[in-house]
Amino acid sequence: MNPRVVRATAATVALAIGLVPQLPWVVTGSRSRNSYEVFRSAQSLGVDELTPLRVAWFLVPVAALGVVGWLAVGRLRLAAAFLGAASLLVAGVALVVVVAGIAAAGARVGVVVGLVGIASAVLLIVRGSSDADRASMSEA
Repeated sequence: MNPRVVRATAATVALAIGLVPQLPWVVTGSRSRNSYEVFRSAQSLGVDELTPLRVAWFLVPVAALGVVGWLAVGRLRLAAAFLGAASLLVAGVALVVVVAGIAAAGARVGVVVGLVGIASAVLLIVRGSSDADRASMSEA
């Protein structure tokens, strides 16, 4: 696969991962709430067990920008690590919301984009390995 296509796909998926939390995730009554509102509600109710997850969740857009930055400087494995972690988190949380039966469109999109992000991270790792192998062969 063309390295530029892999990088462009990974960058696009990373930006989608960063935007998915802004979409409506949960429907409660007649109101839709995005993922940040859901985590804030849990915090205001005193559900302290979710604090580490909530902190990680608020860093998802930062990780998405990190992916784009690492791709820009050619660090494919670091980009893959950031993309894989953010994608796994988004897909996991979205899957829980979908299974709970209170999902709005954002959670469903989160499952799909998260799974595509995991696949893109694997492609970056494979691509990064082949680039590293090619560089070490040219040095020898």
